[in-house]
Amino acid sequence: MEKNIYNKLHKVQQEIGTISKDSKNPFYKSKYFDINSLIKQVTPILDKHKLILLQPIKDGHQYSIIIDLDGGSPSLRSLILGNPSTLYWSNLLLIFGS
Repeated sequence: MEKNIYNKLHKVQQEIGTISKDSKNPFYKSKYFDINSLIKQVTPILDKHKLILLQPIKDGHQYSIIIDLDGGSPSLRSLILGNPSTLYWSNLLLIFGS
């Protein structure tokens, strides 16, 4: 059993590796990864390490909660939902940092 959720998340990250951009956006002539493909790829790895990912939306916030079934405190992050332009820039900040 891993000592804490961060050790488990590190192992999950190592197993996932690089996410392939397997879908095409004909309008922008670009590739992207499909969220359903991502979930299909990540869920068995999370299951293997006894982690559950929940992403509820409540009061204009989208939460990402990772629960360790072996115990310990859940890891919680939130994003304030807004108009699509705000979400686009917020997601870029989450991905690339401020």
